[in-house]
Amino acid sequence: MQREVCLTVVVTRLPAATPPGAELYVASNLLGWRPDPSHGRLQRAGDGTWAVTLTVPAGARVEYKLTRGSWETVEKGPRGEEVHNRAVQVGEADVAVRLTVAAWADQITAPPPHHTLTGNVVVIEAFPAPELGGTRRLWLYLPPGYEASEQRYPVLYMQDGQNIFDVATSFAGEWEVDESLDTLVREGRLPGLIVVGIDNAGEARLDEYSPWLDRQLGKGGRGNAYVAFLVDTLKPHVDRTWRTLPDAAHTGVAGSSMGGLIALVAGLRHPEVFGRIGAFSPTFGFASRMPIRFVRAARAGVPQRIYLDMGAEETGHPAHDRELVDLTRAAAAALTDGGFEVRLVVDAHGRHHESSWAARFPEAATWLFGP
Repeated sequence: MQREVCLTVVVTRLPAATPPGAELYVASNLLGWRPDPSHGRLQRAGDGTWAVTLTVPAGARVEYKLTRGSWETVEKGPRGEEVHNRAVQVGEADVAVRLTVAAWADQITAPPPHHTLTGNVVVIEAFPAPELGGTRRLWLYLPPGYEASEQRYPVLYMQDGQNIFDVATSFAGEWEVDESLDTLVREGRLPGLIVVGIDNAGEARLDEYSPWLDRQLGKGGRGNAYVAFLVDTLKPHVDRTWRTLPDAAHTGVAGSSMGGLIALVAGLRHPEVFGRIGAFSPTFGFASRMPIRFVRAARAGVPQRIYLDMGAEETGHPAHDRELVDLTRAAAAALTDGGFEVRLVVDAHGRHHESSWAARFPEAATWLFGP
């Protein structure tokens, strides 16, 4: 059994505008990056400081931020800038850290956004999504030379559209999909690819990205409706509106974390629609490991390519990281046994972060849509 130690986080100063009844939380990689984890709630002391003691595995790298209970109220720098994840490498003894909070996200005047869109990206602000009970913003990347030709292109549907193309709309950095695909086309490694990014549902993201309810988190269960939106509403519209190659062999679905999970669900349940699946750092442990049972039961009825990957340093928690890699290897083995064409990548230094997924995307795209 792995030894555990205590990590105490002490906040010595808060912004003057902090609401009197505020509750403070430590959101961390060891607590699933939930903005309001019950075990991460700080208590106010008589001397005006706030503190919480977390029990963590010895040797773990803990990354964390302070929030007032949501990502909309996460801590910011003194000029409203993003605060990089705080980090502490825990050893074999108890440790305490002391810190101050400069500002809260909901109390600052945001600077003008720094957009990083390149190439030809069309943004549709409110695309009808009847299966989801509203509308959803879409991002549509068109390959170089699209307007000047009559060529048709394969399509990749990607989840968490906020994080795919533009750092100004992302939570923690972007995938740089537009830059990567422009480069792949210029180098002759891909003939061109249309990418459709679908924004996630914010607080309801976990609900839409899993067909199974995780009873411990109280999240999940609306994944079937989300897949129906992709298959019945979004794809037919894209095929009618742009020059696509609509068959399954030229249609893919991809995402990371929970987005990778719902990509697997969509692809495996609809092989007649999605012949290419990309699951980056998928959350196979969600809902008591129901996703693993799901992939073990899958059998290939038609040819499908499935790209799976996982970072060996996803969370900074060594035991948990080994478990994540083992689960992904087990999923890859089960899918291979089920008759699928599978590519597994374990990134020795990969983290659960957009920068790692961005680095792995070009290889995944060329394999999924290459010859």
